[in-house]
Amino acid sequence: MNLTHTISSGESLYQATNNIESTSIIQQSATVKYEAGNSINLKPGFEAHAGSQFHAIIENFNCVMVPNPINLAAWTNFACIGGGLNFNITNATNYSVKIYSIAGPLVYSANGAIVDNFVTVWSASGVAPGTYIANIIFSSPHDEISNSYSILVMPCKSGEVEAFGLEDNQKSSIVLYNFQETNNNQFDFSVYPNPNDGNFTIRLIEVEEMKPYSVQIFNPLGVLISKIEHCNTYQINVNHTNLPLGIYFIKLTMGNKISTKKIVIQ
Repeated sequence: MNLTHTISSGESLYQATNNIESTSIIQQSATVKYEAGNSINLKPGFEAHAGSQFHAIIENFNCVMVPNPINLAAWTNFACIGGGLNFNITNATNYSVKIYSIAGPLVYSANGAIVDNFVTVWSASGVAPGTYIANIIFSSPHDEISNSYSILVMPCKSGEVEAFGLEDNQKSSIVLYNFQETNNNQFDFSVYPNPNDGNFTIRLIEVEEMKPYSVQIFNPLGVLISKIEHCNTYQINVNHTNLPLGIYFIKLTMGNKISTKKIVIQ
């Protein structure tokens, strides 16, 4: 992979099973990660500006099982001014957060430790009510997840919520993973046998360009059961005969392409 981009904001992940060469420019508000199987060569012209976050990692792209994967099954899509932006999350030990206004400027940035399953990543103090974008990375010694969230910041004192145009039940709204089978004509896979006893095979059937991909298995409540990272084969065998009988969802992610299938263990 030969990279020559200028990345001004947001989060970007670039993966190559062999080598990455880069003359990219990573500007102040951007978070960029390179993952390669053999080498990462930052050539003359490459820049990571002060205020950016840049990670270069050599990975084993042979389907690595992640022990104790980080699980974020639900979160609030609002933040009370002074009460903060809160997450319930398991198996994460650290977080990194950047908050942007809807117009683009960075308004807050921080890193911190997670000592239990509840963490406030931003107090939302000193900002005006409105919509903000939160870029958050949760990490542990074994795993890392990142995502961007659209967050509505609002006052939450009695009477102020109604004046802001929101109903009381919107104060406690929870965003849940909504699992359903998805088809992607550029990235698809099959699972067989299905139903099964917890032993099954995942096979890629539609791949425009082979890149490293991850496999996640969720129960219907959105709880992450297991995670396999850095796969680079068209077929993998999975053994989960220890799981309770029932319905599960298998989510494959390759870059920005996602495909999800339902399986039944019986």
